[in-house]
Amino acid sequence: MIARSRILAFGYRAVAALVIVIGIARVSGLWTASPNWSAFLYYTVLSNVLCLGWMVLSALATLRDAQHAGWSGTSTPSPRAAAAVMQTITVTMLVYLFVLAPALFTQPGTYRPFTLTDNLVHFVTPILVIIDWARVICAATTRCCGCSSRSPTSRSRTPTAPSGAGSPAARACRTRS
Repeated sequence: MIARSRILAFGYRAVAALVIVIGIARVSGLWTASPNWSAFLYYTVLSNVLCLGWMVLSALATLRDAQHAGWSGTSTPSPRAAAAVMQTITVTMLVYLFVLAPALFTQPGTYRPFTLTDNLVHFVTPILVIIDWARVICAATTRCCGCSSRSPTSRSRTPTAPSGAGSPAARACRTRS
């Protein structure tokens, strides 16, 4: 089900942006006397900054659309860009969960995985962005069935997956459209 209330979408995106800011501030120490600016060199922090920018941009687009067309309907600057941002942060979550976190349990050191800060930047932000993409943005506009080779979801298919105008996925899209 797609959320068709711009007031709910704006509220969700504003709260999500606040949570993402808290995660970025905690991981980089922005609230301390000496922030760790080198934290912004890591993919995790950069992908969270991308998500923050996207949530703020989406919230502003929601306000703009609400002023022009009312509070009923959906708003997003670009469904494809939203899917690309979602894919970027999902990579962050999956790499941490399946590659980095298991390795942390076997390495000596003082780092503890799954702290509040780790959970904010590796799990909460991706889940917030995935929910925004799935519930607020009309998923049908990104043509997730694989019809468009420009779609971020089609880029993740294996090279042997059928593609093109004659593929079963393309035929299924033509019948649904």
